[in-house]
Amino acid sequence: MDGKDGSGFLKTVLGTEGYKAPEINEAKPYIGSSVDLFAAGIILFVMYTGHPPFHRAVDSDPYYKLIITDRNSTFWEAHLRNKENNFFSNDFMNLLNSLLAYDPQNRISLAELVNHPWVKSGKCSSHSDIKTAFSHRQKAVV
Repeated sequence: MDGKDGSGFLKTVLGTEGYKAPEINEAKPYIGSSVDLFAAGIILFVMYTGHPPFHRAVDSDPYYKLIITDRNSTFWEAHLRNKENNFFSNDFMNLLNSLLAYDPQNRISLAELVNHPWVKSGKCSSHSDIKTAFSHRQKAVV
């Protein structure tokens, strides 16, 4: 985690294509925990919605471009199409905006994540709820 030169920055370009933070896509030095939190934001979005928030964290991706140009409300409006109006709570949107921030300095830390109102609200699904939901999804697919 300290990097090969001890600076605290990593330089190896790695990761799964749709989960890489923008600093990895741009081949910039990065902090491992920050890019992991970015990927966690994508995973959380996928778990919550059943689809990714964007294809790639690059400025040519239309959904990601909304985030990096500070048009988060348009990003959320686009993802609300075909969903109930209250599908995303304000706390959930705030958390995802913080996890998917373009600038790693503006990205939420692990300590902030654990204490975020959405996480603290108890609205996260229980293990049992998740199992039930996946069982229903599996039956729908089969």
